[in-house]
Amino acid sequence: MAFFATHLSALNYALLLRIYLHVRHGRWPRGLNFLQPESFNEKITYLKLNRFQPAGCTLADKIKMKDYVAEKIGKQYVIPTLAIYDRPNEIIWSELPNEFVMKASHGSGMNLICNDKHKLDRSKAESLMQHWLAIDYSLVSGEWQYRHQPRIICERYLENTAQHSLLDYKFFCFDGEPRYVQVDIDRNSQHRRNIYNTQWQLQPCMILYPQSEKSIQAPENLARMLEIASILSAHKKFLRVDLYEYQNQIFVGELTYHPGGGCEFIRPYEFDIELGKLLNV
Repeated sequence: MAFFATHLSALNYALLLRIYLHVRHGRWPRGLNFLQPESFNEKITYLKLNRFQPAGCTLADKIKMKDYVAEKIGKQYVIPTLAIYDRPNEIIWSELPNEFVMKASHGSGMNLICNDKHKLDRSKAESLMQHWLAIDYSLVSGEWQYRHQPRIICERYLENTAQHSLLDYKFFCFDGEPRYVQVDIDRNSQHRRNIYNTQWQLQPCMILYPQSEKSIQAPENLARMLEIASILSAHKKFLRVDLYEYQNQIFVGELTYHPGGGCEFIRPYEFDIELGKLLNV
């Protein structure tokens, strides 16, 4: 998608996005009306192209976002930061604990999980992080909120359980109200996604990845997680609030304005429309 630019007209963008989705998923997408958007993906793309919000640059920056979270709900919900780097060659590996996570401050899926520093290929890791920093999502996918200087952030490692990898709970919030929860399961092996309503009823749909066959119980702190998602998304047409539950604590992972850049297939298409009805553009 590197040919996308921020000043494309809606019509040109729609054509290019159709081509991109066909290449990525092997079939032509249904819909994509960016002039009179109806589906969730259409409306997310419409907002991406037409609604610039200066505060979005702060929330999309995984470093600055932590200050927002601490101010709104308290610093106990912020994953501890171990270090911040402008470039990978600034990393002093000997000063880091044996387990940690490296992230790009501006990226999606740009995570390097290290659970044994002595087994890490440091040269390969630095090359990977340098590649992250070279990606500009404001140009790649027209997402204006990523127009900031990307950096590398090193965070505390939240361990997996014996049953599965750490679950990622993503709350879809519309005008400050959480309506659905996307749960990402086994992201580093056989990635699966389940979609639940706020009463933790599994929905017969999928977003990009198929449903998991595992029985996923509601998090112990679901009620508080819903409160947090509501507070952080207040006064925003849409915001996805990503949370973790670890050792009975809740941590905020990231805040997202445009999930998948408006490019993730939602099946059935009727669920894409249902989500779209919740989003007032």
